[in-house]
Amino acid sequence: MKYLIIIALLLPLCINAQEGRMKLASSHAEYIKMYQNKSLKMVRSHKDFIAYAQKNPTLRKMVKTESMLSFLKSLKFCKDGLITFSLEAFAESHPTELKAIFDATSKGLGFEPPILSVDYKGYKCNGQATCESCGNCVCLGDSCGKSVLEGPNYDPEQILSM
Repeated sequence: MKYLIIIALLLPLCINAQEGRMKLASSHAEYIKMYQNKSLKMVRSHKDFIAYAQKNPTLRKMVKTESMLSFLKSLKFCKDGLITFSLEAFAESHPTELKAIFDATSKGLGFEPPILSVDYKGYKCNGQATCESCGNCVCLGDSCGKSVLEGPNYDPEQILSM
């Protein structure tokens, strides 16, 4: 009987902890499906990324920095989700933390880190389906060149001034 009481007390805590976790995509196709499912909790804008970064132990200390502003200016979304981003400013300002920053950023954007590092790292979007070489950048070729989403949730300077 006492085990049932303990289970009854712990179960809601376990469920709440599980609900707070973001599901991570293991492929670009899975990511697009997740992004289009508005009921899933995930980063869909610059504003969402800052909310994520403020809670992430690796990124929290960088939220109000020039490196974060530079990163946010490089971060582009389309109707299918992420297009491209650059970690070049973080590579210069936090070179020893770059892998941790990349992993935290990948997870925040909804990807298992190996997916972005193996399939898409080393390129930046430069027009319709045209990725160019860039050491600490990521370009999702299938989304490259699609119309970039704009508005107050996608304005890095406005978001960081809040």
